[in-house]
Amino acid sequence: MTCNGKIYVGQVGVMFEVSTWVQGCPPVDWSAATSTTLIVMLPDKRIKTFNATVSSDNQTLTYITTNASDLPLSGIYKLQAHVMGAGYDAYGETVNFTVYERFA
Repeated sequence: MTCNGKIYVGQVGVMFEVSTWVQGCPPVDWSAATSTTLIVMLPDKRIKTFNATVSSDNQTLTYITTNASDLPLSGIYKLQAHVMGAGYDAYGETVNFTVYERFA
């Protein structure tokens, strides 16, 4: 039910798409990566890690929430991409997003 709108506590089906391409840099192909995750810091500072899929462009990581426990609290979350493979261990820039209480 969210299309560029608010995200609510416990919401299932929220899609996170994180581009790993940096303007001015050559694109990196993550298709051979051994680990592609989105690291999320909850408002209470706990860390969750979600296994992300690499999109067909080999530069975008995607995760769709599947459990109410994926987004358990209201507040400001921090998200960072993390990709590992032979000879690299790469982190993306940190971004913030807000999760709201239902009926807010």
